[in-house]
Amino acid sequence: MWHRWFIVLLLFPFGDAAAIGYGFSNPCGYNEAIDGPIPSGVRPCSDQGFKFYSDLYYATWTINASGKKHGPLRLIVYGKPTNVPDRLQRYKKGWQSDPADASTVIDPPDGEGHAYVWDARYGKYTYGEYLYWGFDETGQPVHNAYFVRDALSTTEMGQKHWIRYPWRDLPASYAHRPQHPGVVYRDGDDPVSAPYDGMKRLLTRSLGFTIDSGIDYSRPFSPLPDQNDPRAYVAIMQQPTMREGGFGTMFHYSWASRSVWFQTLPLAQMHSSEKSATPLLCTATISGSPLALTKERFINVPVTVHGTINDDAFIGDARLRAVHITREDIKQWHLSLNDDTAPSIVAGNRASSSFVVRIDTDALDRSDASVWTYTTRATIRIVLHDGTTQTQSCPVTVPFQPSAHGTLHSDFSIVPQHTITTSSQLTASRLGYRDASYGADADGYTFVITDPSTSSVASITYEPAVPERRAPATGALDEAAVTQFLHTFIAQRLPPT
Repeated sequence: MWHRWFIVLLLFPFGDAAAIGYGFSNPCGYNEAIDGPIPSGVRPCSDQGFKFYSDLYYATWTINASGKKHGPLRLIVYGKPTNVPDRLQRYKKGWQSDPADASTVIDPPDGEGHAYVWDARYGKYTYGEYLYWGFDETGQPVHNAYFVRDALSTTEMGQKHWIRYPWRDLPASYAHRPQHPGVVYRDGDDPVSAPYDGMKRLLTRSLGFTIDSGIDYSRPFSPLPDQNDPRAYVAIMQQPTMREGGFGTMFHYSWASRSVWFQTLPLAQMHSSEKSATPLLCTATISGSPLALTKERFINVPVTVHGTINDDAFIGDARLRAVHITREDIKQWHLSLNDDTAPSIVAGNRASSSFVVRIDTDALDRSDASVWTYTTRATIRIVLHDGTTQTQSCPVTVPFQPSAHGTLHSDFSIVPQHTITTSSQLTASRLGYRDASYGADADGYTFVITDPSTSSVASITYEPAVPERRAPATGALDEAAVTQFLHTFIAQRLPPT
């Protein structure tokens, strides 16, 4: 009889966990405050109603009597080892840190491993491993790659007689037969097909060996040297993503013992090259637009930039999540506006950053009389868990209401238009200055006049005159004052007679 104990030091990084959602139902009543956080994109409940085993993903484990620690396992498992039927479940003292290397077995007198169990075989509590962690989301038992292998074979991995399509061809009476090739594949799909070419690259990279002697279970003594696609041999127990690695189980037939053996191997985190890119959407919002112009030349305008990875069609489907880049593959969001950056608020598949843009209203595009605009550019950049990036940018246009009185302008000419050669010929009344500006919209007017023959410059600044509030006064802008200034400037540069 076993007494099962699990000793863990819980270190929950709540910032990495997302609220239950993303379209998943919660029939098992998962409560993050009690059951622990859940990574984004992971279901809270399995098809059989088991809860997500949060400790296996986030916890730091005590694995021996001296208090040795082992970091978070990043496993996506439902239920616990104690939920696995006794006809399947086994416990063994010690653990094997590398399932492909017999020299990595660690088994001191009191054992070492992720479970702390009383077992009559040892007559005491020991640290060790269960054969199964629990179940995947479909109810298939998930093998524990750290369980010490029963037979430490010296046969090279590539030379073992791995069984093709074990989920299909192993007899139903075999207790450890996998139910399916993995949730990464759609029901009924052949894993060895084009939609899953990315998985072929991942499995080849993860296994580190080539299958040279694969067999069909019905013909165990007839190797298939040209049938080495790993997708036909590996039952994926945990779907690898770019955020976490996975585990797969392979089954081989021993010619010596005339029996079937299985081995669980770690699968590497996916690379972006093994998944299809998902479109990024870039948008911006400007509250209160179109904005009203004031007499200030520079205006500070709040702008919020939004980035979205368009993965809603994929996030609830394990196969599509394995084929396409999704929110769970994103490590960081970076949003910028006109090369300025700001902290991002991330919610699901969307990130937002707030900016304040200082706009020079003299630089507005006035080509459309109905709306004046200022245009800049926003950029969305995501950093994936493998360190690669994906970028999208978009124009951000800030609309303004045109000035109610039009553009400020004034002009003048000599009336009537003819040549004046002496100052006596020029009178103020003959200057045709007309002012079309509106004083309430301006802080002041500066006239600068240059004589091209002498390069001399004359300038004068006037305060605005607002007819509705006051009559033109000394130092204020009015046609008479400007006319007099222009007359004086020109007359001084002409001979008297």
